[in-house]
Amino acid sequence: MSSFSTRYQWSNTSGATAITDGAVHQILAAPSFPGTTTGSQIALTDIDIVNTSATVSTLVAILAGGTIVAIFSLPASTAALVQVAVARSYDTPLQIGKNVALNIQCVTPGANVYWNAAGFYFNS
Repeated sequence: MSSFSTRYQWSNTSGATAITDGAVHQILAAPSFPGTTTGSQIALTDIDIVNTSATVSTLVAILAGGTIVAIFSLPASTAALVQVAVARSYDTPLQIGKNVALNIQCVTPGANVYWNAAGFYFNS
């Protein structure tokens, strides 16, 4: 039986609060299953990111704890304030290690980044 057979869906968003600094921000804490000692893993299936800053472009890193697992380039908004969103769906989910949080970080402070993410977590 696959470990994916017992999985729990999750989704999270930055909401109305944009990332404007270079700090690491949590997308999803490391999940835990009651009564297990083997650990749990996060699987990221979808992420949407947009930078609404009219002047600052940035790179956005997706991290497994503190390790970069994906990086995206987000331009500043255009002169007409059109925002270029990045939407990524993983057909094979991006799996984060056991008992590790899924995080996001803007490499360039001063950007104005919003995000939505979804996936599942499972007992491994």
